[in-house]
Amino acid sequence: MQVTVETIEAEEAEARGVLEWPVSTRDVSRYPWHYDATEICYIAEGRARIETEDGNVEVEKGDLVTLPAGLKCAWVIQERVVKRYRIEEAVS
Repeated sequence: MQVTVETIEAEEAEARGVLEWPVSTRDVSRYPWHYDATEICYIAEGRARIETEDGNVEVEKGDLVTLPAGLKCAWVIQERVVKRYRIEEAVS
């Protein structure tokens, strides 16, 4: 499962409607996670590493991250993360 990262400017995030998405925050920690549906998230603040079977992905402020359905990973929060996120509906 591939995690993709695209760095975008705040203006582009606003233009895409990202700033309207719900907010999630996490303090420095490590936690396992499994994605039942694809999630797209925008890192508004902070820095983290996402550990997957395919390798680690570093994310930080300004990154738009796509986490595919079925992904098993661990988030390692290195600096408090504030993210905006959207869950993609599964297509039947």
